[in-house]
Amino acid sequence: MAAGISFIFHPAIILDVAHNEDGIKQLTEQIELTDHHELHLVIGFVNDKEIDKILALLPKQAHYYFTQATIPRALDAGILAQEAIVHGLKGKAYSNVNTALADAKIKAGKSDLIIVCGRFSWWARWRFKISTRPIAAGRTGNR
Repeated sequence: MAAGISFIFHPAIILDVAHNEDGIKQLTEQIELTDHHELHLVIGFVNDKEIDKILALLPKQAHYYFTQATIPRALDAGILAQEAIVHGLKGKAYSNVNTALADAKIKAGKSDLIIVCGRFSWWARWRFKISTRPIAAGRTGNR
């Protein structure tokens, strides 16, 4: 995400490749710069990440949609949701990003911000449909 980015459609949906500590730190810094009412995070990880360190960096006040990719290394969304509770993060587990994003779009208000983040290589596998509306794709730094 870049400072000064404008969104034509609301809620704004941003795709970001944050999937490790450095990426999540940068993402949370950029979230602070955006003008939004509520934050909705659609998020998933692979099972070889130090999830506790990453979850500790995420904003507590966001709505979480924990999901997983259809790859062998994907961390189960239910396990991720349980780990998140320890860090004060509240949300629901979804078996795939399509369902998670669809629910986020239903629940988000016009002044809210939806961020879908995870490994860059997942984008091809997720194959989700945002809709025919334009989106902003963000990448903040080296992840």
